[in-house]
Amino acid sequence: MDPRIDNSKWKPRRTRGTPSYRYRHYFALSVLAVAVSTGLYGILSPRFTKYYHIIEPKFRNTQEEIDRKNLMGFLPQKSKEEIEDFMEQQKKILSEK
Repeated sequence: MDPRIDNSKWKPRRTRGTPSYRYRHYFALSVLAVAVSTGLYGILSPRFTKYYHIIEPKFRNTQEEIDRKNLMGFLPQKSKEEIEDFMEQQKKILSEK
């Protein structure tokens, strides 16, 4: 190396072992701690339970709705005419018995 170049002023090639590496971890841990603490406060605080009881049923799916979504997802979509033909065939089959 050239003796005129000062190696001590170079930027580090990686952040491991530098103060910024440590502060980055502190920052990430503080963000996670704040997020967890506010979430737990929102869930466990009696102040927000009345709002939770108002909002929660709007997001809950009933069993009928779950069954309907499952049924519509597995079966191919049919037109009105196909459904009417199917119903007529069922009536014919039932009337023959």
